[in-house]
Amino acid sequence: MIRAAEDSDVEMIIEVAVESGLFGAGETAPVRGMLAAYFARSEAEGHGTVVDADDDGLVGVAYYEPKPATDGVWDLTMLAVRSVRQGAGRGAALLGSVEDDVQRKAGRMMLIETSAHAAQARARRLYARAGYDEAARIADYWSRATTWSCSSSAWGSHTEMLRSMKAIVLDGPGPPEALTIRELPVPRPEPGWVLLEVKAFGLNRSELHTRLGLAHGVTFPRVLGIEAAGVVADCPGGELEVGQQACAMMGGMGRTFDGGYAQYTCVPASQVIPFTSSLDWATIGAVPEMLQTSHGSLTVGLDAQPGQSILIRGGTSSIGMATAVLAKQLGMTVLSTTRNPRKAAALEDIGVDHVIIDDGDVADRVHGLLPPGVDTALELIGTPTLPDTLRATRVHGVVCFTGMLSNEWTVKDFYPIDYIPRGVRLTAYGGDANDLPAETLQSFLDAVAADEAAVPIDRVYRFEQIAEAHAAMEAGTASGKLVVTT
Repeated sequence: MIRAAEDSDVEMIIEVAVESGLFGAGETAPVRGMLAAYFARSEAEGHGTVVDADDDGLVGVAYYEPKPATDGVWDLTMLAVRSVRQGAGRGAALLGSVEDDVQRKAGRMMLIETSAHAAQARARRLYARAGYDEAARIADYWSRATTWSCSSSAWGSHTEMLRSMKAIVLDGPGPPEALTIRELPVPRPEPGWVLLEVKAFGLNRSELHTRLGLAHGVTFPRVLGIEAAGVVADCPGGELEVGQQACAMMGGMGRTFDGGYAQYTCVPASQVIPFTSSLDWATIGAVPEMLQTSHGSLTVGLDAQPGQSILIRGGTSSIGMATAVLAKQLGMTVLSTTRNPRKAAALEDIGVDHVIIDDGDVADRVHGLLPPGVDTALELIGTPTLPDTLRATRVHGVVCFTGMLSNEWTVKDFYPIDYIPRGVRLTAYGGDANDLPAETLQSFLDAVAADEAAVPIDRVYRFEQIAEAHAAMEAGTASGKLVVTT
């Protein structure tokens, strides 16, 4: 647990400083003097000392102070962790705590000094893993490359400027206007995580559920967004190269940790998929989650095969239209529904074979076109239309429940024998980044670039138009994907 130091901690702090190898047993006088001034409050205002403590006592300590005669410049004077506890992330946690406090105190720059001596190699690796680059050998200053922009004076001193980003924050359930744009610190990735500079992101129904208070397991305030596309800005674990085009999705994005509605997002490396494309970012931003869900529904949920027929219930949704594109590539006969006759042309434009105007009862019309019923069906509206979709499907056909455009996804008093027609198979699909192979994403983007596939985009919004974009998603007026560029 990291907490503010107390005067009763002094002897333990001295012990940690010695055990860390930062000071010899006979070299602790400067530390004692520094701590004495700190607890006597005789130093300049703003100095900070934090300790990392557990049941065995103090594990680590950090001391930082504002630099005199400067405008918001700070020094990290000491960071020490007991040698037996080094390598377990305690130093990184202390460093993060210091940076957070400096930002809260309106710090603008920070100086970090370490030694080039071999004994301090572990400390240098700590700063490097945290995103710092060596700035000068004279005094061995280090600077954060990913979260700080740097400049040096002619005589070799080094400063680091805190960077911030724009993010769209939701403090709690509410209308579209509850999504507000704020300045937040750029996140700092730990090993195993990736910092992505977001270029564009698609809007998804689950984000609407979060804004409406229908999602479970979400804490507020939260930066929404279950997907993002952009460029790798930092990857301390080395899983991806800085500058690599990549997208991220799912895995808790926008729900348990901040997501893609920002200029930067920090995500687990396992949720990141690299690609290379010359397509514009708005087009790329529409693809990741839409393709993952459509591809997974066809392959995992339906086991769709060439020559089969498919009914897409909710055809003008982004996933419905993307599934139609993929199904036609596979050689399937596609039937898609829409409640709005004016949207029929959008479905015909992407190759849908039969457009059905949905009045809630489409099974009879499906059987009129294909008497046995369809081989496969994708349910995107939800449980209100699911029984009718099941009735439209042939014996031994498969219905996959993937979406809930109606915001209804449970069946009350479910009795399978009465609910599911004889011999019809009901499955469901919910995927993650691991369900979209990198080669599938790359192949689809290449096909789009070659005009062999289309990305169904309804409209592209600017970052500051997020409330308008969410209102359109909630109203259900779109035919295809809604995308926001940063």
